[in-house]
Amino acid sequence: MKYLRCILLVLAAVVCGSQETSGQVAVKSNLLYDAFLNVNVGVEVKVERRWSVDIMFDYNNWTLSHGRRWRHWIVQPEGRLWLGEALEGGFFAGHLFGGQFNVMFGDRGRWQGPAVGFGAGFGWAWRLGSRWSLEAELALGYARYFYDKYECGSCGQKIAHRTRNYFGPTKAALSVVFLIDD
Repeated sequence: MKYLRCILLVLAAVVCGSQETSGQVAVKSNLLYDAFLNVNVGVEVKVERRWSVDIMFDYNNWTLSHGRRWRHWIVQPEGRLWLGEALEGGFFAGHLFGGQFNVMFGDRGRWQGPAVGFGAGFGWAWRLGSRWSLEAELALGYARYFYDKYECGSCGQKIAHRTRNYFGPTKAALSVVFLIDD
């Protein structure tokens, strides 16, 4: 949670430090994450005419059938350069992310640890009215996973420590957005 506090402080510093902040704020939810029952919320702030800062938080704490469990949290701050006015039309994005996971697949064992990474992508926002919009984004990037493998889900017997590299999609979003004006 200390990482989340640091990211929120950086976001607040960017917003407060901007001379031309329009005061426009957007609150959003990624419908693709919702489809997988991941609790998620995002906040985007316009900091310049063509720039915005977005931060997404995703959380899942589900126990599934047959001894399976998927638990994780992810924080993903992102800077966006819009092709026109911020929060409308197309944008290029660069993001960082970090989080932790704890996954169990019945008698196959349990994996837990942190993940960090970065990515870049492109997206588009469609205005649906004065307060609502729909936003799509796809990003590619890199992730590094550091994890411990345990013999079983309920025991504390660690059997390995590993790291993995991942190159590929790091963000897929179809978000419903509510726009708030100052």
